[in-house]
Amino acid sequence: QAQALAQLGRVAEAAEAADLARGLAEEAGDRTALRQLDLLKRPAEAPAALPDAADLPAVLQRTLAAFVALARAQRGFLLLYQGFEVTAKLAVGAVGPGDDAFSATLAHRVMWQGAPLWIDDLQQHPALAEAASVQALGLRAVLGVPLEHAGEVIGVLLADSTDVTRRFDPADMDAALALAREAAGAIATARRLQAAEAGLAAAQQLHRLALAAAGATDLASFWPILADAALALTGAERSVYLTGPLLAVAAHRGPSGTETGLARPMIAWVRDHGEPLHLHDAHPGGLRTVWAAPAGHDGVLYLDSIRIAPADPAVLSALAGMAEILGAVSGRGATARSGV
Repeated sequence: QAQALAQLGRVAEAAEAADLARGLAEEAGDRTALRQLDLLKRPAEAPAALPDAADLPAVLQRTLAAFVALARAQRGFLLLYQGFEVTAKLAVGAVGPGDDAFSATLAHRVMWQGAPLWIDDLQQHPALAEAASVQALGLRAVLGVPLEHAGEVIGVLLADSTDVTRRFDPADMDAALALAREAAGAIATARRLQAAEAGLAAAQQLHRLALAAAGATDLASFWPILADAALALTGAERSVYLTGPLLAVAAHRGPSGTETGLARPMIAWVRDHGEPLHLHDAHPGGLRTVWAAPAGHDGVLYLDSIRIAPADPAVLSALAGMAEILGAVSGRGATARSGV
């Protein structure tokens, strides 16, 4: 709570600075600066009292240990998924190198069916006995339950053994599902808190960018500030500003060769439709995540990453605000160069 109050204090300071900048812009008759300050008027208010952050790793470790004990299994895994990719894994009972390998076949079955799986002898199962991961790990018994919150399966609790264990009864399954609900609820709470903190940070960053844009005289001086902010917001490795009928690269920031391998079809779509976009696996050139947002009349702010980043409406909204600021600064520079 102390941290949240400190953050709110910084937001208040940013708001006072914005009011001062507005007064100066009004005195100078700078309508462009006024428009940029209007983009952000005030950052979204934070919750009056953010909940205390739970010790999520300890909660999940305790839940997983109880789940494994309930199943009388040798090992257990808590797996969080983004599509088919495991984004987080917690294991108990692994005793040596390679022992943390799990059966993706079994985990995917629980994940995509969204239903519990209990098999006391996999080697006798007509559909799963020949699965490569089951054979490689020598698995006999498995218990898996989905981690579900608000109608969405976000992961799996999985316990397995190389021995045949006792049969489950309905009371045991009820207990296993209760543990899964506890884990899913803890994860959802942590994600909500993280989203609230990220939204507050994004609002503060947009205020700082608006203030910087109000005093910017050209794209060259403002681009590094905005590009670094956009990279930090998204976690991307590359940021590019494209403009004009041919969407030529006007500025870029990132690794060498940064002007090549862009997801051009996506960039053109965003320019033509005037809407921000976030996609996974959007381009065959090794990219996993791409963001783009319209910037001014014919510009696009584009970012990409070789890692998967989950869709986050707050991030995309903040990026759209950054792109609008970028378009305004770029347009102001073009007007100054033309002498209008």
